Amino acid sequence: MKKKPIILVIILIFLFSSIIPIVSSDEISNDDIIYVDDDNINGPWDGSEEYPYLTIYDGINVSTDDDTVMVLNGIYHDFEIHIDTSIHLKGEDKKNTIIEEGQIIWMTSSNSVISGFNLSRCNIYSENQDYVEIYDNNIIGGIIIDNSIDSYIHNNTITCLDEFEPGIKIIDGCRAIIEYNIISNIIEGGIAIFGNANIISNNTISNDNDVEGYGIYLQGHNNIIEDNEIAKCFFGIKISYAYGNMIKRNNFIDNTVQVYSFGAIDAMGKPKNLWDYNFWDRPRISPKCLFDLDIIPIPGGRVILFFGFRFSLLGLIGTLQKNHMI
Repeated sequence: MKKKPIILVIILIFLFSSIIPIVSSDEISNDDIIYVDDDNINGPWDGSEEYPYLTIYDGINVSTDDDTVMVLNGIYHDFEIHIDTSIHLKGEDKKNTIIEEGQIIWMTSSNSVISGFNLSRCNIYSENQDYVEIYDNNIIGGIIIDNSIDSYIHNNTITCLDEFEPGIKIIDGCRAIIEYNIISNIIEGGIAIFGNANIISNNTISNDNDVEGYGIYLQGHNNIIEDNEIAKCFFGIKISYAYGNMIKRNNFIDNTVQVYSFGAIDAMGKPKNLWDYNFWDRPRISPKCLFDLDIIPIPGGRVILFFGFRFSLLGLIGTLQKNHMI
């Protein structure tokens, strides 16, 4: 008598399984890759690998969050590329996936990524978005990140063009990581930081012209500037009204003024930032003295000029240098 209910349950399971299709995990975990190829001139265009879209605009236009827009090698002339979803805009090859001159790439969505492009006379601009990542690009132009948290800019090669903007600029941003970028042809500057708690490390910044550009400009607090090489700029590093920053293990090579600070010491001449184990040009047996001018504003609209010196002292094993302001 008890077998009938069991048999009935088995029959019901069989009936439902015949109505509701069983979907494998492979089928539901689609990578959602949208392809773009400038060689597909005649169509059709559906974003598939076989029939890719012709323009980057078309690929982005149909994308949704977490998609990858895969741009194959070619030359693209899309004007004002606008990334408004959390996608990865990915070039096939950073030498041969080219976005031509005069373009702007706007990133207006958090968790968006750009990688693998050769950007010829282009700028990347992100505003009010978090977790933006830009990496492994050749850029003739620059990157501006405005009002962002946790941006990650790394492994780019940047040739500066703009006389009013640096290669990389962080405005009102915090917790950005800028590392392993190579920045050259400094006009305005290499990297400018207007924010707090950012990390700038292992970047190579150099200049080959006579313009009075800076390597790194710092106006913010509790940032870490470490293991960078800054060469042949007018100012190696400029610091303005900044405190609690750690500047360590950087190599300043043949800059006209290695270090210039403004408002970075207190009224007693005590530095507001930590300087530790930086190199001035090369290891030295004797200290190298760097002139430092600091301007301290006081009530009533007046200022105190403080003239100080920053020393580079050779370590005993000849590999490290330590420097302080006195």
